[in-house]
Amino acid sequence: MNGDNKTHLVRDELRRIASYDHATLDAVAAVLDDREINVLAGRLGMLAAHLASRAGLGRGMPPPGTFPGAGSERIDLAAQWNAVTVAGWFVRRKLTAWWWYDLLFDGVLVTYELVKAFVTAVAEDDPSRVTRLTLRLRALSAGRLVIEVHDSPENAHLISAADNLISTQVQHVAHLYGRHEHHGRTVLWCELARPELTRWI
Repeated sequence: MNGDNKTHLVRDELRRIASYDHATLDAVAAVLDDREINVLAGRLGMLAAHLASRAGLGRGMPPPGTFPGAGSERIDLAAQWNAVTVAGWFVRRKLTAWWWYDLLFDGVLVTYELVKAFVTAVAEDDPSRVTRLTLRLRALSAGRLVIEVHDSPENAHLISAADNLISTQVQHVAHLYGRHEHHGRTVLWCELARPELTRWI
């Protein structure tokens, strides 16, 4: 089965499952034990959260939402060279606190690359002028992390005019990545995926 056929089959299956009414679901629950109900409910909840996080990707927007319990973290930094080191330290500390050790290397790498590209674009215009950037981490689900770098009003025109802000290194490790511009403001973003665990009922 090729990828397109599988995609269409999964789409049709999701539409079919979403159409079930409460009476049908109650009838199914009656033939499941409590463990199966809990496992299936958890998996379906994860699938729903992941599907919801895909909204807006066709327009280059970063995925919306955060995972309950993990939330999001942010730091505002001066758009200067020391921001690269501070941003990497911030991401390492937050991912360690979240127990996301499997994304430490890629998370710090992506952060370095995005912040370095951002600072380069600003520093090439006027190295003595201090402007800001915002780094934001969001856990979309138990297995997906989004790293975003936002401009500020003072440097928005510089970032908007800059090219090649997402490096090949970011593209290589990212599950998804993008650059979203709206009303002259820019956000660079990258989504990283944790190794998926197969859970058997």
